[in-house]
Amino acid sequence: MIEYILVGVLAPISLNLIHLLVGIYIVVKLDSILSLGFTGISFVTKSMAMIFLLWLGIAELELNYKIFVP
Repeated sequence: MIEYILVGVLAPISLNLIHLLVGIYIVVKLDSILSLGFTGISFVTKSMAMIFLLWLGIAELELNYKIFVP
């Protein structure tokens, strides 16, 4: 049961927080044009990370995909 919470809830939240902190750093320290580029790239990297978490949960941890996939 703890695997469902870790992979399904805590991992996506921490992924979004990391992207948020990096995005804030880019806006504050660098240029807003770079922030726009990071926004586009973060869509791709978040999608890849969520697909990885999906694979990790179903294939490696053998979680029930009917519960794991909304």
